[in-house]
Amino acid sequence: MDTTGSIRSTTWQDWTLFALRWVFLVAIALIVELPRIQSRAPDIIGHLAVPALILVIANVFLAVFILYPVLHKAIPGVIMVGDWAIAAAFVGLTRPQDIALLIGIIGFITISGLLRLGILLGTVHAVGVFIAALLTLSMMTSQPIGVVIGNLGPTLPILLLLTLTAGAWSFILNRLVNALQKHISEHEENSTDQVKSLRKRTRAIYEMAVKLSTTLEYEQILTAALKATDGVGLHEQVRSLGRVVSAALLFRAEDNQLQVVTGRGLTQRDHTLVLPGTSGIVEKALKEARPVFAKRATKDPELQYLAGFQDTRSLVCIPLRAGFETYGVLLYGSELPDAFSEEHVDLLMAIGIQATVALQNAALYNSLMDERNRIIQVEKQERDKLARDLHDGPTQ
Repeated sequence: MDTTGSIRSTTWQDWTLFALRWVFLVAIALIVELPRIQSRAPDIIGHLAVPALILVIANVFLAVFILYPVLHKAIPGVIMVGDWAIAAAFVGLTRPQDIALLIGIIGFITISGLLRLGILLGTVHAVGVFIAALLTLSMMTSQPIGVVIGNLGPTLPILLLLTLTAGAWSFILNRLVNALQKHISEHEENSTDQVKSLRKRTRAIYEMAVKLSTTLEYEQILTAALKATDGVGLHEQVRSLGRVVSAALLFRAEDNQLQVVTGRGLTQRDHTLVLPGTSGIVEKALKEARPVFAKRATKDPELQYLAGFQDTRSLVCIPLRAGFETYGVLLYGSELPDAFSEEHVDLLMAIGIQATVALQNAALYNSLMDERNRIIQVEKQERDKLARDLHDGPTQ
C-alpha cells in the first residue's frame, strides 16, 4: 500500500498547526497587552514571557519532529504534551473576569487538537487541556478543583459545545480527507499500472518484431505472435479475462483448408485438426477481413471440435490478411463472457498485422528460393545436355 499521500497530508496538517500556534501567540499578546499598554501598567511584557517561551519550545519540538520522517509517529504525542503545557501557561494569564479570554484559549487549543488528531486522540487531548486549565486555575486561586468548576458556571457548557462541534467537524473532515486520499492513491496506482502495462506491451511487440525479422519459418512466426499476447496481458490477466486459449491456423496449399499450426492451451489432438473455414466465426472473419466476436465455441460449427476451446464463453477471430492475400487466422478464447475489450482487439490486430507481414515475407522468400532452385536445375540440365552433345559430336 502506498502511504506517500497520507504522509504528505499529515505533514501539511502539522505545519498548519505549527503556524496557527504563532497566530495564537500574537492574538493573545494583543488581547492581554493592549489594555495594559493603554493603562501604562508596569512590566508590560514580563508576565507574558513564560507562556511565550513555553509555546516557542513546544513549536520548536513540533518542527523537529515534522522535519524528520522517522519521528512522524511520535507527532501526536508531541502535540498533546505541548498543547497541555501551552494551555496551562496561557490560562495563567487570565483573571477571574476574563471569561471570554479563557473560553478563547481553551477553545482554540481543543479545536485545533481535534481537527489534527481526530476523534479518539482528540478527545484525550481535549480532556488533558481541561485538566491542565483547571489545575492552573486551582493553583492561581488556591481553591479546590471542585470550587473552580463551580465558579466557572456557564463557561463549561460553552466549552463543551465548542468541543462537541469541533469533534463533529473533525469526524466529517477526516472522512473527507481519507476519501480524497484513497481516491488519489487509487488514481496513482492505476496510472502506475497503466504505465507498466504500456511498457510491457511495447516491449512484447518489439521482441516479437525482432523475432519475426530473424525467422522465415511459418511455425516460429506464429509462435512468436501468440507469445506476444503475454505482453498484451491475455495469458496473465486472470481476473479480467480468466483462462485464455489461443490458436494459429494457416491455409494448406493442397486443399485450401485451415491447419492448426500452433496454439496455447490446446490438446494434442487439437494440433492435428483441420478446419474448412467455410462457416461460423472463422468464415465470417475471412469474408469480412476484420476481427469477429462470438460467444461459446461449443455452438460454432467448426470450433466445437477444438477441445481446448470447449469452456470458452468469449471468442475473437483475427484474420491474417495482407492486401488480397489471406494466410489464415488467429483465434482467442476466454472462459469469461465479454472478456475482450477494444484495447485488446486493437493490440491483437497489431500483432496479427505484423505476423501477416512476416508470413508474406516468408512466402515471398520461399517463392524466390523455389524459383532459384528451378533456375539452377534448368541450368544444370542445360549444362548436362551441352556436355553430352559435345561428347557425342566427335564420336560421330
